[in-house]
Amino acid sequence: MIKLLRKLLIFIDNLLKRIYFFLFYDEKYILINKARNYMKDRNYNEVKKIHIKLLEKYPNSLQVLKDVAFLYLVTNQYDDVIKTCDKILKVKSKDKEAKELLTYAYVNKGDYSSAIKESQELIDRHPKSILGYWLLGNTYLKQQRYDYAIRILNQAVQLDNKWAGLYYSLGYIYQEKQEYIKAIECYEKALKVFEYKEWHPISIYEIKKQLAAVGKLTNKRKVGAVIAE
Repeated sequence: MIKLLRKLLIFIDNLLKRIYFFLFYDEKYILINKARNYMKDRNYNEVKKIHIKLLEKYPNSLQVLKDVAFLYLVTNQYDDVIKTCDKILKVKSKDKEAKELLTYAYVNKGDYSSAIKESQELIDRHPKSILGYWLLGNTYLKQQRYDYAIRILNQAVQLDNKWAGLYYSLGYIYQEKQEYIKAIECYEKALKVFEYKEWHPISIYEIKKQLAAVGKLTNKRKVGAVIAE
């Protein structure tokens, strides 16, 4: 009798699961998450295949379009990022993620005038967008306008002092300015606050690499100073 009752309960449980799946099945949600899992593994070919399916069925889904734009970004297809984000922003002009992706594309493409314009708009609309400050600071860095970059990045540090990318960029600027002690301090802060996330513009490997490079430069200077004496 007890065995029969257990079998009946298992049957009812399975039946309820099937009914729930039938009623609340969300293909878009499942495909989006499947693509994102492939993104974590950097299996971009599989991500692309799923995105093709999603775009066929949900061509106007803003979330799908943003995920597609992100794939374009990490695979260096900057013109496609810009086109996709422009499409999103025509529908939702204040979309923070789309604006960030668009700005990132302009920075990486080397279109610095557009990058500055977009990042400033991003900060005006979303004052707490740390990525917006970081992108603006990095645009000035790439233009070798170091004082502007330092000012912008320090503003962002006031908002979030645990974002490793800010310290990395500051360290890189001080390294370029040959202010190696400041550079080392910034890289060490970047390592201290670095968190492993699903995606971060700076890898811990890059931080350690730059810190080691500055350490060598500092040692060379010390050796040179001793020889000069």
